[in-house]
Amino acid sequence: MENLRSYYSSLGRGEKTKFCMEVADALDMSMEAVMRWCKGYGKTKDEKAIQVLSDLSGIPVEMIFAK
Repeated sequence: MENLRSYYSSLGRGEKTKFCMEVADALDMSMEAVMRWCKGYGKTKDEKAIQVLSDLSGIPVEMIFAK
């Protein structure tokens, strides 16, 4: 099953930027923070952030940060 890191890795360069910008805009936060989550360097416990990541990626909430 796909998680956020594998989803992000499967995107093209422009798609990665677009995805991170959409998440950052939806959460009113920096794109750099979103990129850290996507690259597996950290994760959030914020339920709203996890829901936005799920909505925009199509990954189930429980799989976003699964290993």
